Order: sequence, then C-alpha cells, then structure tokens
Amino acid sequence: MNDHNEPLAVEIDDVRQSYYIGKMEVPTLHEIDLPVKRGEFIAIMRPSGSGKSTPMNRIGCLDRPTGGEIRVSGTDICRLLKPSLRISGAMRSDSCSRHSTLSPE
Repeated sequence: MNDHNEPLAVEIDDVRQSYYIGKMEVPTLHEIDLPVKRGEFIAIMRPSGSGKSTPMNRIGCLDRPTGGEIRVSGTDICRLLKPSLRISGAMRSDSCSRHSTLSPE
C-alpha cells in the first residue's frame, strides 16, 4: 500500500530467484522490492545480458520466482495455480525490442 492507502498497481516484495547447477544454488535476483503506483510508468534499462528479462518475466507471469510476492492490483500472482494470467505483451522484453515506437523519433 502507498501513503494514501490506495492499492498499488504492481507491488514486488522481497522477490528472489535462484537456479541450480547440480546441487549448487545460483541466485539471480536478490530481494527485489518495487512499488508501482497506478498511472506510473517505469523503465528497466541496463546493458544486454544484465538480467532485465528475469524480473520482467516474473511480473508478466511467464515464470514464477523462487521466493517473495508479486501483487498486481492486490492479487498475489505467485500463488495462482496456473500461470494463466498473462499481462500485456508490452511488459515482455522481447516485444519491446521489436517496436521502434518506444523511443521518440
């Protein structure tokens, strides 16, 4: 919740992601927190290969995080039984790279 007790559009709370190579844990997201208010726009800008797709795929319900919560309009999407909730393709990193309309001409 924000300061005015309005629900946030997206709330990322303590999101973590790890993969395993054999028995060795390889963490890729470390306790990510991000509140996004309704009507607010955000951009994740980093060099190629730096891990932008990992959090975006979790927010867009393409993958589930190892830990933490992602709430969209107050609903914890990590607890859904199936990843059937698909947020707009505009949030997917591969769709952004195909469109030149994201930058001013």
